[in-house]
Amino acid sequence: TPKQDYSPLRETACHVIGSLCTKAGAVLDEDDRERLLDELVRALSDESVSVQSAANAALGCLTSSVPKDVLPSLLAPLTSALNDVKLELQRAAARGETYDALTFQKEDANRPDVQLPGICLPRGLKPLVPIVVQSLSYGTAEQRAAAADAMSLLASLMTAAALKPFAIQLVGPLIRVVADRFPAPVKTAILSALRVMLIKAGPSLKPFVTQLQATFLKAMGDPTSAAVRLAASDALSQLASTLGVVRVDTLLEQLIGVLANDDVAGPPALAAVLASSSVSKASADNVTAAARDALLERVPDVIEQAGDEPRDSPAVNA
Repeated sequence: TPKQDYSPLRETACHVIGSLCTKAGAVLDEDDRERLLDELVRALSDESVSVQSAANAALGCLTSSVPKDVLPSLLAPLTSALNDVKLELQRAAARGETYDALTFQKEDANRPDVQLPGICLPRGLKPLVPIVVQSLSYGTAEQRAAAADAMSLLASLMTAAALKPFAIQLVGPLIRVVADRFPAPVKTAILSALRVMLIKAGPSLKPFVTQLQATFLKAMGDPTSAAVRLAASDALSQLASTLGVVRVDTLLEQLIGVLANDDVAGPPALAAVLASSSVSKASADNVTAAARDALLERVPDVIEQAGDEPRDSPAVNA
């Protein structure tokens, strides 16, 4: 007996949810919104493209029905649903359906990269952008950090082509917020998100090279947090290798100044060395002998001082 296709029923359900949100979204309570959001995000992974498209449209109706100041309340359920779907996709891709969630999470390094097909449709990310951008721009410090993490998560689930139309729309707010006076966890999450965006949508971010370079360099000198300095160095390395940098000698002089700062040690210092190496490699023809000699003079001391760092340090393994 042929397996019955229930995808038209699932597609219809998504259309009904969309109509409900359009006509009565304003009177839905928080629990209702979260349940609908969860179901629609899960439907983005449906095997039927028609269901994915209907779920995407319904998500647009849902987010459009929510007042802007309420959108940050949807960030946590959105992230939870995305993580759940990502895990399900990874388990299926790895044929690990017999694994329980905890066991599978312990094998993170072996999990395959996956894509969420419903947000890889043309303009597929559009319904979710208001949630993450509003949370990043106007949420609490915790919500801003979570929004940056959500951007990294979404980018990891998309193709470069699908992300490209939204790259500038997402990166602009990230740059603006990281420049403000927020706690280290917010800055670290944003710098990490910017690095992921460079990896997934690098060419689209060419107009931001100067701003990104200045942002990363400033964060490398953050006096309050080694985590921020490390994330900034990693992001600068990615920028140099993906898009290149501007005013190479001036940048290397500034990086040498970072390396000469005794407060910058351990993983952040090693990350700064890697950033200097990435800059030098990406712009080899524009590096002067004086800058190269200054780097060669300082680098051995940094490596020696970091010799006692754990070998699994992010900077060591970057």
